[in-house]
Amino acid sequence: MYSQFINILYKSEIISFDIFDTLISRPLFSPFDTFDHIADLFFERHGKQLLGFKKIRIHCEDSCRKNALVNEKRQDVTLDEIYIYIASIYKLSNEESKSLLNIEKYVEKKLLIPRQSGKILYKLASIYYKDIILVSDMYLDREFISNLMTEYEFDNFIEFYLSSEVGLRKREGDLFKYVLSKTKCPAEKLLHIGDNAVGDISIPKSLGINTFQTPRAIELMASQSDNWRTVCESSKKSRTFSQSLSLGLVAQKLFDNQYDLPQKNTDFGGCPFAFGYAAFGPAVVGFASWLNRMVKSDMINHLVFLSRDGKIVKDIFDLLYHNCNVSTNYFYASRRALRVAGIKNDADIINITLSPIYSTTIQDFFKDKFGLDSEYIDTEILQNHNLSGLDANIGAKFSRETLLSIVLFHKKLIFERAIAERNSLIDAFSSMGLTGKTAIVDIGYAGTMQNYFINLLNKEINGYYFATFNTIEESSAVKNSSKGYVIDVGHPNCTKSGICTHRFLYETIFCDADNSFICYEHDNLDNIITVKNLDHDDIKRQYLVLDIHAGAKVFAADILAACKNEMPFFYLPPDFATYQLDLFFKNPHPVDALMFEGVLFEDSAGPKTLRYIVPPLNLLTNGSIQKNIVWNQGSIAAKKAVIAMKKKKNRINFKEEKPNHVEVQTNRIGVIRKFESFIIRQFTSDKLYAKYLRNRHEYFLDSKHRLLKIYFNITG
Repeated sequence: MYSQFINILYKSEIISFDIFDTLISRPLFSPFDTFDHIADLFFERHGKQLLGFKKIRIHCEDSCRKNALVNEKRQDVTLDEIYIYIASIYKLSNEESKSLLNIEKYVEKKLLIPRQSGKILYKLASIYYKDIILVSDMYLDREFISNLMTEYEFDNFIEFYLSSEVGLRKREGDLFKYVLSKTKCPAEKLLHIGDNAVGDISIPKSLGINTFQTPRAIELMASQSDNWRTVCESSKKSRTFSQSLSLGLVAQKLFDNQYDLPQKNTDFGGCPFAFGYAAFGPAVVGFASWLNRMVKSDMINHLVFLSRDGKIVKDIFDLLYHNCNVSTNYFYASRRALRVAGIKNDADIINITLSPIYSTTIQDFFKDKFGLDSEYIDTEILQNHNLSGLDANIGAKFSRETLLSIVLFHKKLIFERAIAERNSLIDAFSSMGLTGKTAIVDIGYAGTMQNYFINLLNKEINGYYFATFNTIEESSAVKNSSKGYVIDVGHPNCTKSGICTHRFLYETIFCDADNSFICYEHDNLDNIITVKNLDHDDIKRQYLVLDIHAGAKVFAADILAACKNEMPFFYLPPDFATYQLDLFFKNPHPVDALMFEGVLFEDSAGPKTLRYIVPPLNLLTNGSIQKNIVWNQGSIAAKKAVIAMKKKKNRINFKEEKPNHVEVQTNRIGVIRKFESFIIRQFTSDKLYAKYLRNRHEYFLDSKHRLLKIYFNITG
């Protein structure tokens, strides 16, 4: 994997590292995007708006450099010189100018983190006992950079050369000439490592210096797949600091190391965690950032996140906005639970009975719609209406007049069940002790459950949704107290938003890895208990969602770590937050589509037939199951993967029995790695073994044992 680098390393005497975007980096789409955040912080502290600060900051740096070259023959300048010019343009006082400069240093310090790919190369240079120097075109001062290098353990270099100190730059080639003269090192014995194709590669190469490029993670991301290329292209012209940070973190997490990328042309390499981090993470974090704005503007005291779609949203909201002056609760709720609890009169029963129904049995109809178990259904009444028994099928064509007659016969039992469930639900809600202004949070779409809550509790309740459709306006109780993030009172068949075109996919990945909720009940000790549906085979989806949600939570944690105390500034507009997610749903690579293979979609209000997101492999080519597929694009892509696997298997079957050299080598490495893993498991702690599994290279490079380092040098 690193053999090319080690070959060059072995022949070199001095290893020169670029610093920024090679050893340490800002997780941003562009380093210049820090300037937007600097202007925001300055406004917060001084109440003074610096219009167009990014452009002015870039202009001042360029102008200062040109003036220094003309007047003093210096190719670079310091940060202090740049801010003297900025102060004159904005007419800042000395105090304001100094504060602005310190804010830039603060933002740099806050954002800069070690680049893992650079760390591996740096450690390899160290274990080969090479002299290391640092060479950088940078306006920041020596003390600032030195402290960063020490903090991130890049501390065994013999010297570093800054363009702002020497007055010479890499990009012009003169800083490299200066380094060669100072070190007395022949050009062919110097290896320079950096990210920039010009300043770090072509310029030193022209001087006879060996080079090794570590492209920026954003560049690697843009070349990974068509979808990622589209995302990066769309962000080139216009982006906020929050958008830049989101893209930078995704690039750093998935595409930092050119030797450890996901499978080419895939978006996520078929990894649910990566999908959760890079696609679902921004969507949920964006929703949470919008919620934070809503609770402030509407002066909400309590947020109630409804099961099961609200669980991941609550977890991420609590993580990002734990200092927000609003209490958060998670409440089990479902359309079935609220519908049954909301039955108070004959009109409610009639409305439910006359609503559209799918093919089902009479006993399942009573259970789903009214909460009545089969033991309470009068079979004689069924027979009087020409139904054979509890298992008799009914559906869309079944006489509604007949069905209504059967249902109303049981209305006393229905009312009794409704009262019991209503009391339990109200007691469960009241136990949260919500006394102020309250809003529920859910995926959407018509505010049905919000309407139920208002009627049941006789309390004004706002609703915040990932999306609301125009059907929400049918209820006067909720249409003025509800808001949507991605879509607000939009048409459900709009093709511009993925929540419309791939609604069931959104619901599947939002839904927590928990069984669906049926109702609340009081037990024998008068404790409130939750009753859940344990019959649905949801295990495959649950495992998938656990990984996806774990990725989204790590993304949120990384956002928080980068923003620290500035989370109020963070906001992702909906079209950006869902962009990669929607691109993937429209155009999935077969390897990524297979993440959803065999996952069932549960729709309590829909037909009882099995519906797959992507059918199991053995059913993919089954024509009869096509009408029950939820994600057509994913299933088509997965089918291509199956065909490709079959072709590959056939090619292997026709090969000669004697494996070629590459196969022998691969098998040998596999055996060695299994033995290596076994030995490390036996003689290291759980923490170190976890580090080995997470990043084998870093484990060996960090090891203090000489024998382990020798072993790694031999095996790679």
